[in-house]
Amino acid sequence: MKKRQGRKVSDQREVVVVVVVVVVVVVVVVVVVVVVVVVAAAAVVVVGLVIVVLLLLLLLLLPPLLLLLLILLLLLLLLIPHYHDYYYNYYYYYYYYYYYYYY
Repeated sequence: MKKRQGRKVSDQREVVVVVVVVVVVVVVVVVVVVVVVVVAAAAVVVVGLVIVVLLLLLLLLLPPLLLLLLILLLLLLLLIPHYHDYYYNYYYYYYYYYYYYYY
């Protein structure tokens, strides 16, 4: 009887050790994820502030016509990938429909 009780106690200790290890691992993973997210958010904020400061410097230093040309160029660069994606997706879905309709 004493051996069985001792064994039950050791089994309970093993369960407690496993539970403690699992809790510690979960806490460490959560802390690491939170730290990574906070650092990434801080980096995004810093990059955004740098971009805003650079744009303000451009506003102060460039003449109005050159600034207008720069803004138009940036808008053109922003529009080109969306234009390409639209036509790529259009032709992809057209091909997909054609393939499944005729074969």
